[in-house]
This record gives sequence, C-alpha cells and structure tokens, in this order.
Amino acid sequence: MSYPVLFSIIGAITGLIASQLSIHIHSPSINYFLFAHILLVANFSFIWKKQPTSTMIKSLVVMGAILFGLTAWFIWQDYHHTRRLSPLFIASLIQITVICTAFIQSWKPDKPHYVYSDLFENAWNNHFFLIFSGLLTAGFLLVLGLGTSLFDSIGIKVSNIIWSKEITPVIVATLVGAGIGISREYGSLIFKIRSVFFAIFRVMAYLAASIVILFTASLPFSVNTLFDNRNTSFILLSVVAISILLLNTLVDTSKDKDAEKLPVWKNRIFSAQIILLPFLSLLSVYAISLRILQYGLMPKRVIAITIAVLLSIYSLAYLYQLIKRKGHWTNGLAKINPPLAGLWVAMLIALSSPLIDPVRLSVNNQVERLQTSKVTPDQFDFYALKYRLGKRGEVAIKDMRSWKDHPQFALIEKHLDSSLPHHRAKKKLSITVIGEPLPKLEEITSHYKKWRCNTQTPCFIKKMKVSSEDKFEAVVFIFEGALDRHYKRLIADLYEYDTKTAILSNTGETSGRWYKVNTFRMEQKKPVIHINMNHTNNKAQSLEQARAELDAKYISKNKMKKIIEELKQDKQKLIQPKYYNIEIDGLRLLQ
Repeated sequence: MSYPVLFSIIGAITGLIASQLSIHIHSPSINYFLFAHILLVANFSFIWKKQPTSTMIKSLVVMGAILFGLTAWFIWQDYHHTRRLSPLFIASLIQITVICTAFIQSWKPDKPHYVYSDLFENAWNNHFFLIFSGLLTAGFLLVLGLGTSLFDSIGIKVSNIIWSKEITPVIVATLVGAGIGISREYGSLIFKIRSVFFAIFRVMAYLAASIVILFTASLPFSVNTLFDNRNTSFILLSVVAISILLLNTLVDTSKDKDAEKLPVWKNRIFSAQIILLPFLSLLSVYAISLRILQYGLMPKRVIAITIAVLLSIYSLAYLYQLIKRKGHWTNGLAKINPPLAGLWVAMLIALSSPLIDPVRLSVNNQVERLQTSKVTPDQFDFYALKYRLGKRGEVAIKDMRSWKDHPQFALIEKHLDSSLPHHRAKKKLSITVIGEPLPKLEEITSHYKKWRCNTQTPCFIKKMKVSSEDKFEAVVFIFEGALDRHYKRLIADLYEYDTKTAILSNTGETSGRWYKVNTFRMEQKKPVIHINMNHTNNKAQSLEQARAELDAKYISKNKMKKIIEELKQDKQKLIQPKYYNIEIDGLRLLQ
C-alpha cells in the first residue's frame, strides 16, 4: 500500500474518532485528549518504516505516556479552564512531539545512537512535510468550499452535510494524512524545495548577524531607554532564538570534513554574532528578573525566565564551541545541538508537569509577597490571583480570610469584600428563547460562545417562518458591539430543521438536525457626523444632536427592548422572497 493511501486511511479514522468523541462527550477536556491523540498519530506517521516494528511500538508507548500523562495532569489541575494557560500547554505538547519524533526517526541500535546529519535531515524534513500538507489541505478545502457554495446556489444543500461536525473533521484529517503520505512518497521533491528555502535562510542569517552586531554597538548610547519598553525581553529572546535557528542552517551535514569552513570574512561576521548572543540572552534574563522583582511571579513570567535561561545556555554553549575550535564553529554546533535539544524537551516536560508547575510557583510567590508585606494590599492584584491562576488561586483567596494575625488583615479583608466585585465578572453564555420552545435547542446554542452571547451583548432565539418554502425555521438575533447606551448592529442567523438526513433514535422516532442556512445584517445607515464640542457655543444642543445621530446609526438599548417586545407579539414583517428580509419597528435586516 502506498504512503498516500495508507496515511489517508489513518487520517480518516483519526478524524472519525475525533468527530464522534467531540459530539457525544460534551466536555472541554475531551478536546485536549483528542489533540494529544492527533499528535501521537502524527508521530506514528513520521516514524513509520523509519524504525523496526518493535522499536516503533516502544517509542509510541513512551510518547503516548508522555502526551496523555501531561494532558491528564493539566486537566486534573483544572488548568484547561484558565484561558491564558491553554495556548502555552498546547505549544509545549507540539514542541515535545516535534523534537522527540526527530530523535526517534534517527535512532540507531549501535553506538553512536545518533548521527547529526540524520537528526538535521529528519527535523527539517518533518517541518516541510507539514507545510506541504497544510498547503494541500487549504487548497482542497478552498475548492470544496466553492463547490458546495455552487450547489447551494441551486437549492441542493450540500454544505449542510459537508460542513458538519460529523464530516468536516474526517475530510480535514484525510487531507492532512494524504499530504504527509505524498511528502514521504516524493521526498526528493521536498528536498529540492527545502534547498530553496535554505538559500533564503542563509541570506537571512547575514541580516540577523548584522542586526545583532549593530544593536550591541548602539546599546551604550541608549541603554537608559532599553527597559522603558515592556516588550524588551520578548524582543531580545526572539532575536536570540531566530539567530540560533539561522546559524544552524549554515551547518554543513556532509561527510566532507573541510566543508564546514566558511570564507574568512563570513566566519568573522558569524563569530562576532556568536560572541554577542550570550550578552543579549543574559540581558533578557535581567529584563525578566526586573519584572519578577517588581510584580512577582506569574505563569507567563515563569515560562519566560525558563526560556531565557535555556537560550542563555544555548548561546554560551555555542560560544564555548567557537573558542574550543578556534573560530571553526559549525561542527561544534553539530556536536552540541542534540544534548541541548534533549535539555529543551526535559524543561518543557517539567514546565507542563508537577516538577515545576508555573501556576503553583506563581500562587506561592504572590501569597508570600503579601504575607511578608513586600507588597501592600492596595498594590496587590487580588483579581489576577483569583481569576487567572485557576483553583489554586481561588483556594489562596479563601485562605487569606484566616490570616487574622496579619498586621494588615483588616485592609486585606476589605479588598476581598469590595475589590473583586468591581472587576468585570466572567461572561456567561446567555441565549433567551422567545415564544414556544424549540426541539434540540442545544444544537443551535453550540454555535455561539460566551464572548458573543452574554448579558452585555444579548442573543435571542425565536421560531419564525422566514423562507417562502414549507420548512421549520428559527432565527437567532444577536445584538453586537455594546456601547454605553447603544449596540452597533443587529445580526440574525437563520436555521432550518432538516429531517431528510435524520437518523432513527433509540426510541424509533426520527429526529432532525438544525443547519444554519443564512445570515441577515443591519441595513447600513449614513455615518455619524462627529461634532467638536470645543468649537460650538451651545454644547447642550450639540450633545443632543450627537445623541440623535447615534440613535440614527446604532440601536439604543431602549430600541432593543422595543424590538424584543415586537418579536414577542409577532409584529415583525417579512419582505422579498425567496428568503424574506426582516423588518422590526422600522429596522431592516438584509441578506
């Protein structure tokens, strides 16, 4: 069986499993386990035929234990409900999988177990395989999207089937699998594409080296303003990381021992860059340390300082190889990169596990700063402790009420009672049903997130007859862009209840499915004329005129209440078939 066919089948099975689990298990945690499962399948796709079956199985067991173990711990600690931690955790799992996959592909039973040329080839090829798969998937989905829209235009609702929770994951996973299979089948073509990109990367390496050298030369004249920018540490770390990446594109992995030698002038430029990189990386460590001393630990700062230390180790190791090899550093990088990559993976695992646990360190540090009066209750961020550090932060907030021996306990208790409610409360999903209840309402509400439908930007749903055809329909009304006294726009999503593709339920009854078929948007009004209040004599009149213009362009909150009342009384008007437009109290929603 060819690689494209095999990996397409594997992708289809993976997509089918993912779609069914996400449909039948209504829990946010299942998405993290599905992601770990997808990474494990990707690991299998890259090591297939690269290792004997026994070695492949052992490596998959180890990778599965790492990925699912870290995911289980992340869910158990309830960190998946902390919005700022999830992207960092996902990025860690991806990096662990990418680096470990290259090591597994390159493993040899005899010593030396690793040859750098194999590691180099596998690591870079894997990235280009994924890039090719992404482009292939995007191209197919674009054509498929145009095709479904074409059929929809003549009344054949193909998009209701293709773009559904059951089918879309299968299509995407199949395409990604086919892309990986084609990439592996035609590895020589990928090598040629990689060679073109490497030529570009080598040019970029000169640019990065020039920036590092010129920046360091300019620093003595402007060092006082360096730390005024709160993004200094991020910029420094990015420059160091990109410099290290581009330096590695200059490493020649051929067997020719003399191939590593660069021309003298080129070697001097990159040698100067390697000498300066430790200084920049240690400068980023210092910048992050200043933030930690001022504001204490938070998960992002723990991760940032860890990355800064790792990049400092990288740059110092490169400097050591430069000195040891008397300026001929490229083979030195080939020798030092594998253990450094192993250290990087170990630190990622530690950050994503109880070994370091940035949240635990952050909570303990913030509480210790308040307990020892390093920060006053007026300066302390109670909101961040409670809402940005998960359950550990909430427990710490509750424990503070038992600090009766603390000299500032009265002030702490005052902040606990009064400060937190002043912060914006967490948004909750809110969709109000107008009129009679609808079957399988959760199918419609699942399309909306709490940031879109909540108490500030309310959503309402009503059973309505909108199309000229005999169909069971409902409309979701969404008031978006909440201002002080107005909403910027009203959007209406039309859903049809389709029983043609229904499946018999366990009770023997046929249950349909809701599909979104159209969207109506507010008729555009003339733009508001902004009035300069400083250049008018009658400010009260100007203010009244400005409010009138806002009422003309936007939807006032009183108008919103009137619209809802008219919907309750079925006073909406329908205009222009096949799908009629909607008019409520003079406000038109157009297709």
